[in-house]
Amino acid sequence: PAYEVSLGPVGSEMGIRDRYKGNEKDLLMFGRWLMSNANASAPLFYMIPKIHKPTLAGRPITANHSWMFRSFSIYLDRILLPFIRQTPSYLLNSSSLLPLLMAEESSEDIWLVTGDVESLYPSINLDDLESLLQQHAPQIIALARRAKVPFSRLLDPETFMKIAHALLRNQLASHQGKLWLQLVGIPMGTQCAPQLANFFMHCLEHRVIKPPCLLYTSDAADE
Repeated sequence: PAYEVSLGPVGSEMGIRDRYKGNEKDLLMFGRWLMSNANASAPLFYMIPKIHKPTLAGRPITANHSWMFRSFSIYLDRILLPFIRQTPSYLLNSSSLLPLLMAEESSEDIWLVTGDVESLYPSINLDDLESLLQQHAPQIIALARRAKVPFSRLLDPETFMKIAHALLRNQLASHQGKLWLQLVGIPMGTQCAPQLANFFMHCLEHRVIKPPCLLYTSDAADE
């Protein structure tokens, strides 16, 4: 199955033509870039063994480097990153945690607890993820514009959600001569997967973790 995202003429079906009169050239360039992989092959599904686990397990990978929605994924990564960076619990990597911990006064009342979400990427509910993206779309776009992400001034929430929906609902993978459509979770191997996971966890943490708790999360912390 394929989800058609029409950008012509000059993006009229994306709902932004009239809003950005005089910027048709930029809009057309944006559309052509998004569809630059339109004739690409379906991603290949494979497993990477987790040899450090007590029992043999595998990490599922769907290589999206040649998929037709690769440009969509790259762009979502760029659009989401300014929002992710301003969330209070975000860490760039595990090395950035140490200075934060050293800045805290030691006390017997302070506990250091670590946790891990089992199979986070494949477990994310896509309906929930899209709903959260819709709720935060105005803020995501505003921060992307402030960070001068390319073409972000052409976006509105409706356009942003069409790009996200096209990517999330067309996660095809080739395995043993058949095409499979991923209905739950986001594939490890698509460029925006880490930011989508960070975004989803931020929204979840915001609901369940209340001050004075300090919470830091990092997708790269266990790499």
